[in-house]
Parts: sequence; structure tokens; C-alpha cells
Amino acid sequence: MEILGIVLGLFFALLGFPIGLFLAKIAKEELKQGKKYFKIMLIVLAVLFVLTVLTYLFFGIELVDFLIIIYSIIFLAGLASAALVKAR
Repeated sequence: MEILGIVLGLFFALLGFPIGLFLAKIAKEELKQGKKYFKIMLIVLAVLFVLTVLTYLFFGIELVDFLIIIYSIIFLAGLASAALVKAR
């Protein structure tokens, strides 16, 4: 059961990119204005990713909490990446 939860969580986390592409398609006028904010968002998410991994390794947060945070970061990074791809 635990493996199924991990696989499903990763599946939904990876849906961030296609969802981001869809949102970029329906909100084209917002992309150019928000390009710098998407870049900032990716940097912040990268820092959060590193901090989460360090917290997991050194302070021993629960695996479930760790995976929820990581999957959320992956999802948001997918959204921001898709918007940057479409903004070019």
C-alpha cells in the first residue's frame, strides 16, 4: 500500500508540467508579465527542495511529510517551468 501511495503521489506531482502548459495556453497575456516571477519561483522552490532534503536527513522528519513536501515542490516547479517554456 505504501508503494502505491508513493507512485500515485509522484504521478500527480509530475502532472504539474502538463497543467502548467494548459494554464499557459489559456492565459497567454499573463506570461510575458510574469516571466521574471516564474524564474524567482523556480529559485525559491530549488532552495526549499534543498532545505527539505537537509531537514529530512538531519532532523528526521517523517517520510510521509517529506514526500508530501517534495511532491508539492515538484508540482509547483512543473507549473512554473511550463509557463517559462511557453513565455519564450
